[in-house]
Amino acid sequence: MLWTVFSTKEYPPSAAELAEIRARKFDWTLGLGDIFALVLHLPRRMWELGLVQFFTWIGMFAMWVYFSPAVAKNIFHASAGTPEMEAAGAWSGFCFAGYNAICFIFSFVLLWGTKYTGPKMMHVLCLAVGALGLASVPLMSDKHQLLISMTAVGVAWASILSMPYAMLAPALPKEKIGVMMGMFNLFIVLPQIIASRLLGFVLKSFLHSEPMNALVLGGASMGLAALLTLLIVTFKSNDAHGLSVKNSGGH
Repeated sequence: MLWTVFSTKEYPPSAAELAEIRARKFDWTLGLGDIFALVLHLPRRMWELGLVQFFTWIGMFAMWVYFSPAVAKNIFHASAGTPEMEAAGAWSGFCFAGYNAICFIFSFVLLWGTKYTGPKMMHVLCLAVGALGLASVPLMSDKHQLLISMTAVGVAWASILSMPYAMLAPALPKEKIGVMMGMFNLFIVLPQIIASRLLGFVLKSFLHSEPMNALVLGGASMGLAALLTLLIVTFKSNDAHGLSVKNSGGH
């Protein structure tokens, strides 16, 4: 962050832009009115990716909440207050560190591979791998086998943190890209709020209160996100020379 702050050169607005800013009347909504009005004019690509994000982050939320109790119950066969429960918590933390390490390493592969697949297909593949990783956790009988599942989740995590933005950016108007990118983050927050309110109820009412079932549900949700990514439309945008350019997921 500090490197970016001190190394990025800022360009002052032009005389015409300054004149436009100074001519504006005071906005008593402090900008909120413009933001709410903008919601009605969001590009189709943002809504499509928003749906992808919705199911993606439900899958991740399910893992963050239920992975540790699932491992404690099904792998360590631990009960509250026992050394096995402590060991289960420690191993779950190690698994989480592992998928983040895989994310870091795979990010370099992602950068190279996207040149050939485009962001859209790369995201589809990575989400599918992550979905299989989450759904495979109940099949693991040994704690070390869980690292296989977490490797798959790490692959998906690398794409989740980058590819949706790569697909979205070309579809946004240049003068609104900052505020729209900020609004896009709502598609990360909202599914987690909904999951925090409903996932426990779903687990208790339909999944027999089994944490492993929540992980399978999370894998299914991430798999659905992969399928929805395939439905993101190709659109035409104009480049700097006025030529019509096809764009499919930023590719």
